[in-house]
Amino acid sequence: MQGKEVSKQETAGKSSVGIDVSKSWLDVHVLPSGQAQRFANTEVGIRQLKRWLGRFALGLVVVEATGKWHRQTRRSLHASGLPVAVVDPFRVRMFAKAQGIWAKTDRLDARVLAQFAAVMAPRSARRPRTRSKRSRNWSRPATAPWPNKPPSRTSWPRPQARS
Repeated sequence: MQGKEVSKQETAGKSSVGIDVSKSWLDVHVLPSGQAQRFANTEVGIRQLKRWLGRFALGLVVVEATGKWHRQTRRSLHASGLPVAVVDPFRVRMFAKAQGIWAKTDRLDARVLAQFAAVMAPRSARRPRTRSKRSRNWSRPATAPWPNKPPSRTSWPRPQARS
């Protein structure tokens, strides 16, 4: 890091974890130990992942944003009190290219994510967002966008012609 020397006490015992998420699998790499493991991307697999990560003193867990596939993993790890950061895949890919890593496999991506966590130290998410009452109202049918909206003009009773 430029202009700052990191003491051994700050980094001692802290591991950086990279998790490459796909529809079926979670490929995990832990630095500096270099240990890697693959878990199913299911509730049972995520529980096994958390149990396995419990053996390490974690500094940061980095998960690549993969649409909807990373969300369950992030929520579960965050609920367990682990520091989790979701990062942009393009940014991580450019980090890999800058290091001369052109190959792209799930296990290699997990290692690059762990290196990214160690070097770039992205901010971890504070807590997962929960849906509020206001956000639930976004899914109202198009025919009645507002709860107290009067009916449209065509459905009002038309005035009777005077005779």
